[in-house]
Amino acid sequence: MYKSGKNWIVAPLVFLGLAVGVNINNANVSADTTAQSQTTDSNQANTNQQEVVLSSENNKVEANSTTQVTSENVANNQNSVSQNQVSDSEQSTEKVSQTNQSNTQNLTVQDQSNKSTNESTTFSNSTNNQSTANQQVSDVNNSSTNELVVTNAKYSTSVKSYAAVKTQVTNQVKNGWQQENGSWYYFNDGQQQKGWLQGGDDWYYFNNDGVMQTSWLQGGNDWYYFNPTSGRMQKSWLQGGKDWYYFNPTSGHMQKGWLQGGNDWYYFSPTSGHMQKGWLQGGNDWYYFSLTSGHMQKGWLQGGNDWYYFSPTSGHMQKGWLQGGNDWYYFNPTSGHMQTGTVNVDGKKYSFKNDGRMIKDTWGWPFPSVGEGYFSGAQLFGVNPGGEFRMNGFHDGLDFGSIDHPGSAVHAVHSGVVTQIGYIAGLENYVVVRSDAYTFVYQEAFSNKGNISVKVGQQINTGDVIGYRDTSHLHLGITRETNVMKAIANSFNNNGTWLDPRALIKNGIANQ
Repeated sequence: MYKSGKNWIVAPLVFLGLAVGVNINNANVSADTTAQSQTTDSNQANTNQQEVVLSSENNKVEANSTTQVTSENVANNQNSVSQNQVSDSEQSTEKVSQTNQSNTQNLTVQDQSNKSTNESTTFSNSTNNQSTANQQVSDVNNSSTNELVVTNAKYSTSVKSYAAVKTQVTNQVKNGWQQENGSWYYFNDGQQQKGWLQGGDDWYYFNNDGVMQTSWLQGGNDWYYFNPTSGRMQKSWLQGGKDWYYFNPTSGHMQKGWLQGGNDWYYFSPTSGHMQKGWLQGGNDWYYFSLTSGHMQKGWLQGGNDWYYFSPTSGHMQKGWLQGGNDWYYFNPTSGHMQTGTVNVDGKKYSFKNDGRMIKDTWGWPFPSVGEGYFSGAQLFGVNPGGEFRMNGFHDGLDFGSIDHPGSAVHAVHSGVVTQIGYIAGLENYVVVRSDAYTFVYQEAFSNKGNISVKVGQQINTGDVIGYRDTSHLHLGITRETNVMKAIANSFNNNGTWLDPRALIKNGIANQ
């Protein structure tokens, strides 16, 4: 419709249905008002467009459909013109039959191609008539006609296909954490997060479906663990059942192999990653890890009745000889346990105390408080004046009398192992001790076996008590012969079977 002076010229109304179903209603127009609306053909894709943006409260949602409207200044470029009659009244309103919803939604129409006009049209409820440049539309949930009423001081238009518009309003852009069907997702401006995501000091991982990762995850050759509740990537220590795991505090990957924590070392399985406990073999070496804390053992360790020693630096189990201060210890080359008693090492016998200390090749007197003391000729070893009454005049040992060598406790003159305890006429009750080089026979001092303190197989050291003398003297014989009975058969033969105890003790003491 177009006004020329005082005469009205009515052109044919060309109506082209818009994609959103907009009905343009004709109305009477006053003499001073001109309303012109022009709709483009669907083939004219290059015409200026106005994008409808739906705004509900504080949430902005882009409409899926765009209403194409040409501005008045390009009306002469179009082939079809529709003229609307506008009444003299300031406002004409077409109402929807039902207006039950109180929630008002705003629609803002912005002309993308003519932003210099900076005009916006606001749609409102038809019950709220305003004489402003804004248009308002009410969201009518129960409208039987599926229409929205547009009220404006200049024109009145109803928008159909309300269901489509409502879908656009409710389909809000997702942001941040979202839980769906028991799984967690993360969105950034509607884009679903996949892969790694950092949140503060924490890391999260989302699979190809966007689901937040929980529990174990393999990435290349590394393993990671994510909290089953929060989804945070695990760092540092983690207990799983009876096992412990460690995750790098920076990268989060599961630890394998050796790990130093402060002054302690730990070891984690190269396959499962669990922390090692107990024994571990590495090449030719053995290591031990605490059954509780898992730290690598250093120094002394008792296992049952055995003792072991582990290097304070490398932690490997000790084998062979070890010097500790002024003492020497020996550890089994195979099992690694500390040796006690008499041990053959490289063809030579060594004796070790119960605490593992090697017994040095020391000597002492059987009655330490007296020392060497005094001996008569008949008491001395060999052929001496006063000993003629013996066969061949030969004495195979050294006698310590109760008068010249007082005291009851008989002490070992050398270290060794008790090999025999018995009784033979002439020797009476006796004790045989064997060292690495000598055999010692303690005899004629014990009237009964109850006075003997040691037992067969017992390791004794120089100075240990053999038993208690309750006779007139102790006879001490020393031989290199390991077969005691064979040595006894040569008791009266001066053929070198028996050695001089007095000389051996004095010489041993002098050289120790």
